[in-house]
Amino acid sequence: MKISQPKFSRLSMPRNLTLIRHGENIDDFSIPNHTLPLSAKGIETIEMSRDLLFKKLGGIATFYDMFLTSPYIRARQTGQILSPETYWSIDGNLSERNWGEYGALAPKLRNVQYPEVTAQLKRDYYHTRPPGGESITDVWVRQKKFLESIEDARDKRYLISTHGGFMKAFQLMVEGCANEGVIENGEIWIYENDDKTIIKPSPRITRSSPLQR
Repeated sequence: MKISQPKFSRLSMPRNLTLIRHGENIDDFSIPNHTLPLSAKGIETIEMSRDLLFKKLGGIATFYDMFLTSPYIRARQTGQILSPETYWSIDGNLSERNWGEYGALAPKLRNVQYPEVTAQLKRDYYHTRPPGGESITDVWVRQKKFLESIEDARDKRYLISTHGGFMKAFQLMVEGCANEGVIENGEIWIYENDDKTIIKPSPRITRSSPLQR
């Protein structure tokens, strides 16, 4: 399937842009998705990710210039665990893909109430827009706004606490390919000097590779 990508220049990337997916959150469909906090396991995972990132960089608060987070509670908690002594700016453009009415349901109910959406997502994950939600192409619009907002500070290093859906969309926009697998909770992507380093807390994996465009 051909995916229409936004025009994007690698020159728009800052000196260093590091993305981390938040830790595991509790499952509770009785409250809004954006208010779900980290689970005990999620906290433990992010503590492990923090230690791995610190080991690689020799510091976190001293290495990065800017700290930004999605407004979702689990992302904000993730940021505070990574670097509690720093100020984290909240940016709505870093939010998870909005799944609308479809995402508000427990997984087993989605196929019952929205079978056509489930089928469409299997056919075209990137362009399907659930009722009241966003497609990946909609997320690209937000990501472009974010990159434009930091265009005058490309010499800075950015640490961003965000979501798996946001990271998948970002990868497709920047690298021209998408991760078909699940992005782990606590997984870290470091974009720097046309290289990408991936750090996974479990199992503990660190690998670097040049970006292909």
